[in-house]
Amino acid sequence: MRHLDHKSLVALVHIVTQLIQADHIIDASEVSKLTELEQLYGFDRTIMAEAYRITLSEAVSRLASLDAEMRRVIMASLYDLAGADRQCVPAEALLLVALRYCLEMKDVDCELLPNPYLADSPNPYVLYIENEVEESIHEQLQNDQQF
Repeated sequence: MRHLDHKSLVALVHIVTQLIQADHIIDASEVSKLTELEQLYGFDRTIMAEAYRITLSEAVSRLASLDAEMRRVIMASLYDLAGADRQCVPAEALLLVALRYCLEMKDVDCELLPNPYLADSPNPYVLYIENEVEESIHEQLQNDQQF
């Protein structure tokens, strides 16, 4: 079993549920993989309920503070989960790309923010990457987000 502190475990479960729900279909292979992850990381339904009360941004921030090896193990688990149903829909791919940038890339300042304008969209994620810090755009993006 992989050991994570309580807050990191809640964060991981939040991301796992986001990934499973990304294609709006919960496949039997995903349920099987979820059971494997429950055993591997040691979470239960109580942790799952708690995971619904945090944001994706908060979850990523918590996992980003883990050591590099644990982040690598977590990303491998997430890639494995995404491939469990033998499909990777655009919403899953976008989430994985954003997570990879936030958790694996060195010297990258990354933050996932909810987009209230896409709340009713089947794909409520936007990946915004800037090659240099553009403070006015960054401030506007921060101000437009609701946490």
